[in-house]
Amino acid sequence: MAEPVTQQPDPDPYNVLGVTAQASDEDLDHAFRALIHQHHTESRAPGPERHADERLQEILTAYATLRDPVRRAAYDRILTEDHHGR
Repeated sequence: MAEPVTQQPDPDPYNVLGVTAQASDEDLDHAFRALIHQHHTESRAPGPERHADERLQEILTAYATLRDPVRRAAYDRILTEDHHGR
C-alpha cells in the first residue's frame, strides 16, 4: 500500500522573488529577471537538474501570481486573513 502524499504549502511568492508585499511591478520585473538569469538552464552552473528545475518553476509561478493584479490581490487577502487568525 502506498504511503499518503503530504502536500507542502506553496512557497510564499514574495519570498521566492526576494521582494516585499509593497513591491511595485517594476520591482517584481527586476527581481524576476535577475533570478531567471541566475537559474535559467542555459546560464546556470552544472549541478542537480531536478532541484534547479524545481527552483525555476517556483520563480515562474511566483512571478505569474504577483504580476497578475487579480491573483496578487487574492493572495494578499489570504495573507491578511492568516495574519488576523482567520
